[in-house]
Order: sequence, then structure tokens, then C-alpha cells
Amino acid sequence: MGPPGVADPYAQMGVISELTVLVHARTDDSRREAWKARLIQEIARMEKDFPEEKQALLLLKIVRDPKETNGKLTPAELEEGKRIGFGVIREKYR
Repeated sequence: MGPPGVADPYAQMGVISELTVLVHARTDDSRREAWKARLIQEIARMEKDFPEEKQALLLLKIVRDPKETNGKLTPAELEEGKRIGFGVIREKYR
């Protein structure tokens, strides 16, 4: 389990999910770069703090896999996708 105060992997995946919605929105928003940076930080935090959450970590790996794209991306878009993912994550805790 993560450090004190950060003990909920479901909440962490919720934050990541919401950030993917923001960074992959089709709107031009001045906050997008800040959201990308935060998403990268939160993914790294999930990987570090919750290594036992195999399904969530696999989902994060899959969404950042270039093989999951349509292949019509520039080299810069591919590199960015490896860091922030190529699509939106919809994580739901039941």
C-alpha cells in the first residue's frame, strides 16, 4: 500500500482517468500542458506507490503502447503518447 495519506489506488486511478479526459479533449486549452505534466506525475506515482495493483498498472501500460494506435501519428505524437497515453481511461471502482 502507498504512503500514509495516499493509501487508495482507486482514487489514484480516478485522478489519472480524469486527467486523461482533460489532456485528450479536442479543445485548445491553455491549461493542457499543465494537465499533461500532472498526468505524467500521477502515472509515475501510481507505479511507485501501488506496485501490487497489477490490473491498473497493466491498463496504464496498454494505454501508452504505440501498438494500440492507428499508426498515423508523427514521431513527436508517438513520443508524447508513450508518456501520457494514446486515449482516455475510464476507470470505475465498483
